[in-house]
Formats: sequence, structure tokens, C-alpha cells
Amino acid sequence: MSRTSYTFHYITEEDRLALVFKKESEQLPTLLLTRRLTKLICEHLKSMLEQTIYQIEGAQHHKIELVKFEHRTAIESANIEWDDKPQRVRFNAESCVVPTKVTMQRTTACLNLLFFHNSAFIVKLSQGWQQVHCFFYALAEMSRKAQWDLETELSWAGRQSDMMAAANAHGYLQ
Repeated sequence: MSRTSYTFHYITEEDRLALVFKKESEQLPTLLLTRRLTKLICEHLKSMLEQTIYQIEGAQHHKIELVKFEHRTAIESANIEWDDKPQRVRFNAESCVVPTKVTMQRTTACLNLLFFHNSAFIVKLSQGWQQVHCFFYALAEMSRKAQWDLETELSWAGRQSDMMAAANAHGYLQ
């Protein structure tokens, strides 16, 4: 089974995020995410990630600190490639779809994000919980780059500079 990877790109002219999938064995559509749908995805991802912490006994007293710690740990241990340089990305217009609905299916091992246009299924993205943190982080960074003002939804997602400073303080960066 081949693995699916993805990249995010901000399309200034359309004020949308492009979620581009890469899979060796098949051609997958590019999703053009609106600000509204991105906000809803972030709200639900944040809630789901917080719920994993809230299940720990006694976590309610320090829940925000625990969520931040779990998020930072997941990001620092992941192999995320981040390129701040503007890129010109060409999309095949026929393979671009604007999703109107996202369904999230939670299991103990992963989260499945199912994207739909109206009622028609487009694509499924399955991610382990560490990858969910990375996906949320990437959405947060791209939303900030787009200046979409989603800070309420992204309150503990951490800016890239904050994450790098934390990693440096812990000796992860030399």
C-alpha cells in the first residue's frame, strides 16, 4: 500500500488554501479550502485533540498546559518540512475541488477526515494522532500566513517561531 502525503499552499488570488495530495499509485484531487471550512476543521481538530487529554484523571486542572505539551512534543518529534519561501504552484483545474463538508471519524489509532462536495465523496485522509497534530499545526501556520484571524481556534497550536524557540530551549536545535 502506498502512502499518501500532502502539502498546503496559499492561493492569494482566491484567498484559499490548496491541500495537494501525493500518492504514487493514483491521482488524487487538490482540495481548495475556504476560510470558513478551515475554521470549522480547526475547531473540531482542536476539540478532538483536547478530548484526548481530558480523559486523563486530574488533567482538568492543567488541561491547557497538557494539551500544549502534547502538541509541542508531537510536532518536535515529527519530520515536518516547512518552506516559507513563496512558491508558484500550478494546479490542474480539472482536479481541483472545493469541499463543502468534512466528516471526522475517530478511532483509537487514527482520525479519518472524509471530504465531500455537497453529498459526493471526494477523498479520505487517515492520520495517526501525531500526524493529526502536524496537520493542525500546518493548518494553523497557513491560516496565519493567509491572515485569516483564526486565533481563537488556534489558541494553543503554536506559531512556528514559538515551536522553534521551545525546541531550541530544550536543546533539540543546535
